[in-house]
Amino acid sequence: MLGVMSLVVEGMTVRPVVPWGGFLLILAGAVVVAVIASALPVRRATKLNPVEGLARVD
Repeated sequence: MLGVMSLVVEGMTVRPVVPWGGFLLILAGAVVVAVIASALPVRRATKLNPVEGLARVD
């Protein structure tokens, strides 16, 4: 933003615009991917017997 403002002729105003729709869509997609990425290993770990999990070396 400061770089753009340094190139603008005096008297011109620069108003940054945030595309809120796209921003919220990307944020929602990131949350969905994070939940899926964390839920799959947790689901697999809950099916494993704790004793087997501690004895297992992969």
